[in-house]
Amino acid sequence: MQERIYFADFAKTYGRNYRSIMHYPDVIRLKKRGISIISVEKMFKGIIPKSTLYFWYNEKRIPVQFSSFANSKKSFSGKEIGKMGELIGSILGDGGIISKGHVHYCNTEEFLINRFKANMLELFPEEVPCESKDKNAMHLIYSPRIGRVLWCLFGRFSCGKDTKIITDKINSMPLDWKIEVVRALYDDEGSAVKLKKGGYVSFKQKSQSITQFVQTVLDECKIRFITTEYKGMYMVRICSYADMKRFGEIINFSEGYRKKAKLSVILESYTFHRLCNNTEK
Repeated sequence: MQERIYFADFAKTYGRNYRSIMHYPDVIRLKKRGISIISVEKMFKGIIPKSTLYFWYNEKRIPVQFSSFANSKKSFSGKEIGKMGELIGSILGDGGIISKGHVHYCNTEEFLINRFKANMLELFPEEVPCESKDKNAMHLIYSPRIGRVLWCLFGRFSCGKDTKIITDKINSMPLDWKIEVVRALYDDEGSAVKLKKGGYVSFKQKSQSITQFVQTVLDECKIRFITTEYKGMYMVRICSYADMKRFGEIINFSEGYRKKAKLSVILESYTFHRLCNNTEK
């Protein structure tokens, strides 16, 4: 199903102070139809300031918000929406969207940085990131146009520090799409922990909303887990061999990522111990 972004929705991402901006296309449309400026003023009295309307009507000024919208990607195919699960998961993980709409992502893992850049390039091919490096961490920052488009598509799931939530739109997406989100979250915030005998899969998160989302997806996939809370952080652990195996079959970490290889080693260790036990008998 194709999704299209309209200027009225894009303008709303700027907040209440910018509600008049959404009428800019209407003013231009009325002018092209030959409606006089006096008539247009009456139509938008109390909505658009007179001086602003004068500049718009006479095409002496184009709102910055409209210029941003004009340069944004506004149409997305069903296939592109389907591919956004991984991107949204990365933003909810080690990324974010600041209040002005800039999308950022920071990680020490080259694999995850390259994947984020590849997803952005595929979905927003015209946008180029600003890259910087601090010690071992690579930091990517993208145009606020992308953040505002993502808000239009999925709601304000991130809009500043400690604001990440799972929106109704994200919750309403198909299970396969939500699994992509959870996989990306596990890549960023999860780990496969090897013990002397066996191990477990862990997910650590301070957002209750994101933790509950992960729990719900695990439930829907029939993967059992235990959750503990310590110093404001939630820890979701998958402990049994059967559940880790099911996690590996349905969700897992991303293909080619070191954490996926580690989970395979943990699962193989169970098989090894069982073979040893059977041999001893």
